Amino acid sequence: MKKTIIGLFLFLFMVSCRGRQATPVAVPGITPTAVAIPSASTVPPASPSGFPVMPVPVGMVYSKLPPNYDTPVQWWVMTENGPHLVMYRDNWDPPAVPVVSHDHSLAVFSDGQNVWLINLPTDEKRKLTNLSKNEYGYDPVWSPDDQYIIYGITTTNNTKFDLWRLNVQSGENLDLTGGQDRLQQALDLAWQPNGILFSSWKKSDERGNCLRLPRLSISRLTQVRLDGSNYKILDPNTVTFNRPSVSPDGNSIAYDFGHIYSGGQITIVNPKDFGLNFSDTVALMSPSWSPAGTELSWVIADSNNPMNSFNVAVFDLVNKSAKVITQFEPYRDELGACQTSLPDAEYTFWSPDGKWLAVSSLGFDESKYNLEGGWRRTWIRIFNKNGEVLTTIDEAYQPFWSPDGKWLAFDRFDKQGLPTIQVIDTGTWKVWQLDVPANSTITDW
Repeated sequence: MKKTIIGLFLFLFMVSCRGRQATPVAVPGITPTAVAIPSASTVPPASPSGFPVMPVPVGMVYSKLPPNYDTPVQWWVMTENGPHLVMYRDNWDPPAVPVVSHDHSLAVFSDGQNVWLINLPTDEKRKLTNLSKNEYGYDPVWSPDDQYIIYGITTTNNTKFDLWRLNVQSGENLDLTGGQDRLQQALDLAWQPNGILFSSWKKSDERGNCLRLPRLSISRLTQVRLDGSNYKILDPNTVTFNRPSVSPDGNSIAYDFGHIYSGGQITIVNPKDFGLNFSDTVALMSPSWSPAGTELSWVIADSNNPMNSFNVAVFDLVNKSAKVITQFEPYRDELGACQTSLPDAEYTFWSPDGKWLAVSSLGFDESKYNLEGGWRRTWIRIFNKNGEVLTTIDEAYQPFWSPDGKWLAFDRFDKQGLPTIQVIDTGTWKVWQLDVPANSTITDW
């Protein structure tokens, strides 16, 4: 498979593999700056690309990619005191991306073997795991209340995939899934009240050579409580490709193939019941609840015609109506073992306030497969609740909403073909260039 250098870099951030931790050092040319988001009336100097420049917002995590293979990859988080170097890697074995707590005081990451916690104000690091040489921890994530960290532990021969829960205050580590005769995937984990949702599959099933391959045939939607009880396969008859979406009230779970699980009952959404005239061979994939819990966005694909376009539709569950808001040609070329004719990535992103819906033509997890010439076909479109397109940002991908929903950050290629980070103000639809080093990408906000 042909990949551009940029694609290789982005691949490093999206998949956890083995590696080693290096000691953070000061990086010349990075000076802490004011971090308040400016008002739209502020007129700062323009960047070389012509966009006005603004400081990096507090809580954003970004990485600086080396122009060649001769310098480390750096991961930064913007704190109230300025940019903070969380870690860097002097080899090309990628760790999980550092994930910052919601109060911006702590960050958790994997060094390729063990999971670490770092106090951002003091730079104090704490090793959370002490794994053997054939084990490694990966993909740590914070609970919504910052009380817990969930992470995966696997082995070099892939004979174990377990999920662990760490109590941040007490330090208690609990194996949530080790007693099960199944393998669990930390990727695409979703939170429930007092529990988590994830993909699992039988140990006897063939996992294959692609990290996402279990979704293609054998993975099932599974839940467990944070105390390790109530391990349950919610739907033994339906495979899961994508992250499930939990309704804001926590009572309903939307997942692939148009399924909604609520109160122990499973409902299958039929587009025709909502006024959409699609064939019976289409599948509703990659769902996302609106913050109000009254709408669901789905990506609609025809499993019998893999070269057909993907349609993005918003389903109004109260009025039982739906509207197709956009369509796009999925990027499928040369994906090898990971290729599928159905959506297996995140394409739709609701703003936290529910006013806007961002759609990315390059699925979030597909960004790791940057194939030669593929990036120039990407865009992000922002819609209002009526399904009207408000703006289109070409050559953009990997969107992240600000916590207040007023800004959307994304990666975008500059005139030299290198990634940079920009944001758009939803009050004016004005695009700003973030004050980051050249060749940087956003990894969390």
